[in-house]
Amino acid sequence: MENTTTKIVRILEDEIISGKLPEGEYLYSTREIMNRFSTSEKTARRVVYLFHATELLETERGKGLRIAMGARDFVLEYRRRAWHEKFDELAKEAELLEIEGE
Repeated sequence: MENTTTKIVRILEDEIISGKLPEGEYLYSTREIMNRFSTSEKTARRVVYLFHATELLETERGKGLRIAMGARDFVLEYRRRAWHEKFDELAKEAELLEIEGE
């Protein structure tokens, strides 16, 4: 089960992938994240921290945080790898349970 921070990060990653939040644009402010997702300041700060820690953001002194160039490709690759890992686990489980294509 995902926690609130993880859910918000996933939604924002979806927006990066779709182009709604394009590379070079500013990430939503902490306050905007708080209002949009009806969450606490602590959670909003965690979201920003996670994006910054994965180098999806570039700091522009005095202006804010921009979505880094290459962020879309990074998120796509990360999410594809995670999907394949989940798929592999499910395939092994299906084999163990003798489930075949139906």
